[in-house]
Amino acid sequence: MPERVTALVLSGMPYVDAPRRARVAGGRPPIDHVERAADGSHVQQLWDNRAPYYPADRPDLLERLVHDALAVLDRVEEGHRAVNEYRMEDRIGLVRARTLVVCGADDGFSLPDVDAIVGAVGGAERTTLPGTGVPSVDHRPELFAHTVGTWLSSAEAAPVGAPDQAPS
Repeated sequence: MPERVTALVLSGMPYVDAPRRARVAGGRPPIDHVERAADGSHVQQLWDNRAPYYPADRPDLLERLVHDALAVLDRVEEGHRAVNEYRMEDRIGLVRARTLVVCGADDGFSLPDVDAIVGAVGGAERTTLPGTGVPSVDHRPELFAHTVGTWLSSAEAAPVGAPDQAPS
């Protein structure tokens, strides 16, 4: 719906194409799946699986993730499966809105895909948030909001390629 979307921010997003789907299907272990244990050790396992990707000074962020995962423990991997089954390569080139691709500097999952996303969305811009990783929006919300706000106000949010849009 290019007539309805004038600006788009993509944050910490992987580029999902056939090679990625094959890698994921080829046996990469699930990210959040744990087997429920009567002694509650599955809660510790959820924590331990994600802790390396969360800032050590913000246990509240990891607590929220574990809380949310426990609420849907039997379906916790559904979101990851849905992302990895999506045929992004068929649709992302249709984006015509002015686009900013944002990623945390320490986001080892999404940062490698920034170039592919920027290349797939004609005219997309990129920015990397220093000192942030996977949960950059939650870890540094003031930095994220400032970055997006500055970008939105830097030019009229017009569809990419519109005649009145100045080149970036």
